[in-house]
Amino acid sequence: MRQIISIVTCLLLPYPVVAGDLPPPVTNPIQAPISKGDITVRAEKYVRAPRTQDLYRGTTHLRGTPRPLANSNAYARLQHMKPVPDHSQRFAVSDLRGVLYMSPAASPSLSPYIDLRRDAPDFASAIFPNEAGLLGFAFHPDFDHPGRPGYGKVYTAYSGEADSGTSIYLEDEQSTHESVIREWTATDPRANRFEGTTREVFRVGQFAQNHNIGNLAFDPTTQWGDPDHGLLFLSLGGGGGALDPQKHGQNPATPLAGLLRIDPTGRVGQHKGHQDYSIPPTNPYLGIQGAVPELWAMGLRHAQHFSFDPAGRLFINDIGQMHIEEVNLGVAGANYGWSAREGTFRPGFSVDGGYAAALYPPDDDSGFTD
Repeated sequence: MRQIISIVTCLLLPYPVVAGDLPPPVTNPIQAPISKGDITVRAEKYVRAPRTQDLYRGTTHLRGTPRPLANSNAYARLQHMKPVPDHSQRFAVSDLRGVLYMSPAASPSLSPYIDLRRDAPDFASAIFPNEAGLLGFAFHPDFDHPGRPGYGKVYTAYSGEADSGTSIYLEDEQSTHESVIREWTATDPRANRFEGTTREVFRVGQFAQNHNIGNLAFDPTTQWGDPDHGLLFLSLGGGGGALDPQKHGQNPATPLAGLLRIDPTGRVGQHKGHQDYSIPPTNPYLGIQGAVPELWAMGLRHAQHFSFDPAGRLFINDIGQMHIEEVNLGVAGANYGWSAREGTFRPGFSVDGGYAAALYPPDDDSGFTD
C-alpha cells in the first residue's frame, strides 16, 4: 500500500514544488461582481433521438455486441444539431455512438442518414464511453449547388481504430486510436438517407482516449468566389492526459492542441503530399520551418466546440484543466497559451489549496492571445 500511494502522489504533483516557490494564496480570483444579463432560455419538446448503446468489438471482431454501460447511461449521446445548407429546412443531429440523423422538413422525427457503425469500416466503438465516437460533422456550403466541388458533400470527424489506416501525423502515437475525417458525397443531396461514395480525407494518431478530434465547420458567411469559401475548420485536442504530458500545446510541429484549416476538395492552395486536400495559401503557419501547414491557431487544450456568428466571427470554446473554461475569439495565427497558462492562471495548482496565481500581468509580452 505504501508503494501505491507513492505512485499516485507522483501523478497528482507532476511538477516539483518547494515551499519557497509557491505563489501567494488566491482565495477570490474573480473579485469584481459578476452581473447577470437578461437572456433567458426555455426548452420545448420537439423531437427525441432513437435510443443507442455503447458497443464494442469483441475478440471475434464482430460488431454490434452490447456491452455493460460504464459511466454513460445516456439514452442517446447527442453532440451537435445543424441545419442542412440547402434551404430545405431540414436539420441534422449527431450521436457520439456513431449515427448522423436527418430530420425531414417540417417533420419532428429523426431517421439515420449515415451510420458509422455500419458505413465506416474503421469506426472505433471499443473506447466508449470516453470522449470518442462521432465527434463532429459539417455539410459543405455548396452541398446544394450542382457543378461545384462541394456538391453533395458532408464531412464527419470520428474515432477510428488503431492501425486501421496510415496517419498523416503522429503515426507512432496511435496507441489507443486515430482521429479521422471522412468525406461522403451523396448521389442525391435531397435524400433523407445517404447513398453515394465516401473517402478518407485526414487521419492523425492519438496516444490517449480523450481530447481528440472535435468539431468541424465551414464559415457560413462566405460566398462562392471568396478566397475563404469552402475551407474546413477542424479542432484537435492536446491528445489527453493531465497537464499536456506530450507538450503538444506549444509545439507548432504537431496538429494536436490546435485549430486547423484545409480545403477538403483540394480546389485551392498547396497540396499535402499524396493527400486529396490542399492547404489554403493564407494559412498563417504555411511556409514556417517545421510548423504544421494546416495549423490556423494553437495553444488550445481541447476546442471541442466552435462556431461562427452571422458576422463571420469565430467563437472557440476551450475546455480547461482545473480552473478556467475559455471562450476565445478566433484569430488566425493566434497562440492561446495552453499549456503554459490556462486563462491567466498557472496550470497545475489548486485555488482551493491557495496555490493559483495570476501568471501574466496586463502588460504581458509573451505573445499569447488573450
